[in-house]
Amino acid sequence: MNKIIPSKMKNFALSLICLLLFFLSFIYLLEKNRHNLYDAAPFVADNGHYQALGVNLSLGHSYKSGCIEKFETYRLNIVDSDPESKKFYDDFINEKKKGKFYHNFYRTPGYPFFLASVYKLFGIHPRIVKILQIIMLALSVSLLPIIGNYYWPGLGIIAGILSSFLTVWRLLPNPSYIMAESLITFSLFILTIFLILWETKPSTIRTFLLGTVCGITILIKGSNIFIAPFLLLYILLKFYRSAKKNKLLFVFTLGLILFIAPWNIYASKRQHTFLLLATQPTMLLLDSNNEDSLKTGDWEPAWYKKNKDSPKYIYNRLKKNGYSQFRQFFIFMWQNKKEVPAMLKNKLLRGFLNTEVFPIVTGMFLYYLAAIIAVKPKGTIEKKIPVFPLIYFLNILLITLIFYGSYRFILPFLPFFILPAAYLFLKIVKLLMSLKPIGAAKT
Repeated sequence: MNKIIPSKMKNFALSLICLLLFFLSFIYLLEKNRHNLYDAAPFVADNGHYQALGVNLSLGHSYKSGCIEKFETYRLNIVDSDPESKKFYDDFINEKKKGKFYHNFYRTPGYPFFLASVYKLFGIHPRIVKILQIIMLALSVSLLPIIGNYYWPGLGIIAGILSSFLTVWRLLPNPSYIMAESLITFSLFILTIFLILWETKPSTIRTFLLGTVCGITILIKGSNIFIAPFLLLYILLKFYRSAKKNKLLFVFTLGLILFIAPWNIYASKRQHTFLLLATQPTMLLLDSNNEDSLKTGDWEPAWYKKNKDSPKYIYNRLKKNGYSQFRQFFIFMWQNKKEVPAMLKNKLLRGFLNTEVFPIVTGMFLYYLAAIIAVKPKGTIEKKIPVFPLIYFLNILLITLIFYGSYRFILPFLPFFILPAAYLFLKIVKLLMSLKPIGAAKT
């Protein structure tokens, strides 16, 4: 902790900066989203499903997403400009008419339980959720100078301030949506702080807490799943010559499993089959790897929606054979193995080749390249090099390759990618300013 906050005297300015960043970010986000802070959830796409889960949980209906209560209870707002919104409403009302409500484990439980907790405390008011999400995002970006200062004392604070302004301006999820992205971003910042605390003193209790917080991020969104094995690899590489290596690996894994296992047991019992986190990943696997996605690298669910009986799609031909979804996926990949490389390329292009992601990721990797080049016989030019941006990048890279390219997937990770890029920019400026002009007179 002392390395993050060296002393009261030295840390006063940093605390003041972070506090100011928090208030500026909060005011900016509040003003930017003020027209969307009405006390209802938009009945579009994932918003409605999350809202229904959260409300039903808060009212004691367990993990069910249907219209169990009166429709007005859910505070869902039909969006006239979205043609899908009316369809979602019709399906929702039909569920109530049928009167059959089942446990729905399509999504991981982190965000629905967050909604349920808020609604249990304050009543069913989506506006409170939206304001809390603004607070979480503002708090998140205000931590960037602290993180920057830990790795690069002094200049890292300026890099954190620059990253904070750029993140608030363009690189944050919309807090007025009742969707998990704001909570994902916040949880990743908390995980980063716990990783820094662990790096300063990798004790048994801090290792356990690191595994627990990692488990929380995974329960919030399954797209964080690969962070855990990469953190395990980091612990292994950091202590591969140490006698306490195995102990730390075990303790991290224990913290991870003890937090995730109760949910998996609960969901598997009610699903009557083993369930890892949620049912969404296996369905998304087919929607992201089929005859249409071969050409686009995008989410393509037409094979079971508009063309559910079309023999063009191998999944429609295989579904009568009773094959599992994983077996169908592997059959598809084997039969289309020559086209898979092009599909993976399309996924990467969709995910990373845009005007916001590509420059930030490029800047991040230029920083790591500079850090490698700067290696000296007795160490590096920097005392500490942040590993979390690489871990987060590798995680979302695998998610993109396995599923599909999406800016929405990558967005919660961008604040962590921009920090080393901003530091490299400032470092180059500082070096250039320290150079004497060519031909300057000697004194």
